[in-house]
Amino acid sequence: MKKIAFIVPSLNEEDSIGQLIDSIKRNTYRSKEIIVVDGGSRDRTVQIAKSKGARVIKETGRYRCPANALNCGVKATNADIICILGSDFLLPDKKFASVGVKSFDQYTSAIYTKYKTEQDNFFEKIVSSKVGMSICPTFVRKDVFTGSGFYPVIGVGEDMIFTARVRKYAKEKGLKEKFITTTYCSGHAVKSPKELFGQAEWYGRTSLVFLREYYKETKSIFSLAKRVVSMNLRLTYFLLFLLSLISINTAAFSPFFLAFLLFFVATIIKNYKSRYNMLKVFTNLIFGFGFFIGLLNYLTGLNRGRGRG
Repeated sequence: MKKIAFIVPSLNEEDSIGQLIDSIKRNTYRSKEIIVVDGGSRDRTVQIAKSKGARVIKETGRYRCPANALNCGVKATNADIICILGSDFLLPDKKFASVGVKSFDQYTSAIYTKYKTEQDNFFEKIVSSKVGMSICPTFVRKDVFTGSGFYPVIGVGEDMIFTARVRKYAKEKGLKEKFITTTYCSGHAVKSPKELFGQAEWYGRTSLVFLREYYKETKSIFSLAKRVVSMNLRLTYFLLFLLSLISINTAAFSPFFLAFLLFFVATIIKNYKSRYNMLKVFTNLIFGFGFFIGLLNYLTGLNRGRGRG
């Protein structure tokens, strides 16, 4: 029987870590271990994880962030299959691990599953979609994880580059990935404006590092240009709003405000099927502001850390 390791990065997650571990333990697949990699929690995260039977290890390395924690966890296990989870995830399906592991054959490199957002409060409903597919592998063979060069320790976009590395390695080895819809994991989006701002600041602070690494992986100016545009849309939205306010009594107001209005209307149209998602016209401003502050912190050298704090 193949052994599976659930690797969970953590930092001050006392409100959610216990529920996640309980949901993993309820999974019927027997050959499993739970590894919580803690980045220096100051709350009861470590005590709760240990009391629930998880193996807790201390995150090491220059940069403390989820990607680095995942790498630490993978190095600490002899499992055949790695399951990548966030500390605020849940596994409602008791057969989640069984379905995932049994989907592997000798030619499979990684497995993607469905993902559902819990959406416990109003803010989560605004910033997230209810159902989707995981954007990076949920399950991956350990030899593929290590052979791909581990997660890049960046901040924003780590999962995107890791996925690209896995696909490149799999292609070289004649392996393939699978997308399965018979099981799913769930988790939370940011739950408040404060959390959204903090996430955006982290993304902005690490965005230039990501773009540099992204180009190293793709070697494509066209792909890089598309990524730059998509990454900076909410930043542009915020800057147009800010410039509109600053120039309100000048001739520059009209072009800035019309451009801002174009973004506003486009957001409404894109999300018209959900009355909650349409409110992204406001939350995108919060994100853009946070991203702007993070980018300034990096450019001025005030904070170039790749961790979440």
